[in-house]
Amino acid sequence: MAREDGACRWQGGSWDTVESTLRRELLEETALHCRSSRFLFYQDSLPAEPGGMHWLNLYFECWSAGEVRLNSESSDFAWVAQTEIGAYHVVFRNDEALARYWQDEGAPREPRSSPSRAS
Repeated sequence: MAREDGACRWQGGSWDTVESTLRRELLEETALHCRSSRFLFYQDSLPAEPGGMHWLNLYFECWSAGEVRLNSESSDFAWVAQTEIGAYHVVFRNDEALARYWQDEGAPREPRSSPSRAS
């Protein structure tokens, strides 16, 4: 849902902008500070099975600062090149989003040596 001032209501959350939610979630889940971001696209993720959850995923390119420290929601992370993605079990249809991202002109094909991108 959205209000006229551009704020969104997230399930279990409060009225907030997409930008501030992006910054907060990145910080809470990775300890990275979002220096700037750019909206890339959304993905309408229909349920895989009847009665399943329908998600609307928003994808951003972020320039960040800091060192990755995961919270309790994650057990590991990796900076992954396009050629390496097949070695990983990617959940929540993020493999489809990564394929779309890598198809776009100018998207990096190799992982960054430092944590400069997050989505």
